[in-house]
Amino acid sequence: MKISKILAVVLVLATLFSMAACGNNAGNNGTPTPTNPEDVVYNELGEAQLLGTFELQIFEGGYGSAAWEYAIAEFQKLHPDLEIIAHLDSNVNAQMKTRWAKNNPPDFVFLEGTNIPTETWMRENKLRDLKPLFETGTVYGTDTLIKDQLKDGLTFEFEDTGKIFQLPIMLSTYGVWYDETLMNQKGWKVPTNYTELQSFCSTAKGAGIDPMIYTGQYSGYAVWGFLMPAVAAAAVESNDLDFFYDVCMASRSDVWSDPRFKDALQKFADLANAGYFDMAGLSMNHINSQVSWLNHEAVLIPNGLWLETEMKDSTPDGFKMRYYPSIMQDADQPNCIIASATGMGIAENAKNPAAAEAFIRFLYTDEISKVFAEKCAVPVATKTDMTDADLTETAKQVNEMINSDDVTLVAKAGTSWGSVDGTVNDVINKIVSKDYTVDQAIDALKKATDKKNG
Repeated sequence: MKISKILAVVLVLATLFSMAACGNNAGNNGTPTPTNPEDVVYNELGEAQLLGTFELQIFEGGYGSAAWEYAIAEFQKLHPDLEIIAHLDSNVNAQMKTRWAKNNPPDFVFLEGTNIPTETWMRENKLRDLKPLFETGTVYGTDTLIKDQLKDGLTFEFEDTGKIFQLPIMLSTYGVWYDETLMNQKGWKVPTNYTELQSFCSTAKGAGIDPMIYTGQYSGYAVWGFLMPAVAAAAVESNDLDFFYDVCMASRSDVWSDPRFKDALQKFADLANAGYFDMAGLSMNHINSQVSWLNHEAVLIPNGLWLETEMKDSTPDGFKMRYYPSIMQDADQPNCIIASATGMGIAENAKNPAAAEAFIRFLYTDEISKVFAEKCAVPVATKTDMTDADLTETAKQVNEMINSDDVTLVAKAGTSWGSVDGTVNDVINKIVSKDYTVDQAIDALKKATDKKNG
């Protein structure tokens, strides 16, 4: 059955059972515990049947909707008496804003996309603590603990609460993308460090193509695709990841004048001053800049792993998207991937938390993990073997790169610039437009950090 992307669709008629009788009584595995154990009905996977209504809020963005539609339909088959209402839309977070404000949210929420104040919800305890589920819950229909099914470093306790408000589903990271077909035609090789990048940019510029483009409207793409991997490389090289996290969280104002950060920012400024960025990108949104890149108006673009899925309908025939994680570190520094994960959560005021927990456990099965990897074209949070998964060539290359021994994975989980975020993005644009020197950018970052931490 097709799930509507505009309006919530009821997949199965509501049952006459009340949530008070069954749905709100959850066991360790997120299954209902009826008053009379003899009334429990189990499905073919040995899980107790769920009753009542289960409501989901799922942002449909670059990852598309196909994987979610499949997972919901398969979950429905296992729970035929459960009424599932799926709000799946690109504007769903804005549409649900009032309901969250009135403490009447959906049960399950995909914590992704615009207009979703995840950190605020965590701080205000609008999301349920999933630490017990993470530590003692099992993958649906198995005895495997969820914590053993997930890759390391993708979950985090929020601030000093000791609580885990979101669990990961898909791996998220930025990097640099290029067209392998174009590179082969030109006889070029993708740069793998800053020295190679400088030479490559000079060659591409000489051939009449802008070496790089990024979206000026969302310059965080450039921050995380170009700048921060170089900062991470310096932190790993100096065995000082605290420095990296101090930058990521704007923990102290003097971190911006640290020679390691200043060196990375100076590299970025040198590229800008050499004219290696497509200046038209400064006024573009992410889609327009990506289309420009697909049309070979620039060679390299910083972007997230959702790029292939998001642009599948616009990608020209013969265009071979390929990914490289980091190109601004020195040749003798490690090649770093800054990895986090798209998260999912359960509303604290969920009416059917048992169904929400069961659904999360179901998403962690190997079958559903493979579907997400295939349909979203990104690595997933589980340790599922993808040997026989039907991945696109691009997704295979991304998986191989991320799992390569040649790269160092640095976890981004739980980091945020907070109110400094806008300043970080702004100074990047001002450096490219030559309105700021590196020193002016650092001064602006210091002032914003002092104000945040004041």
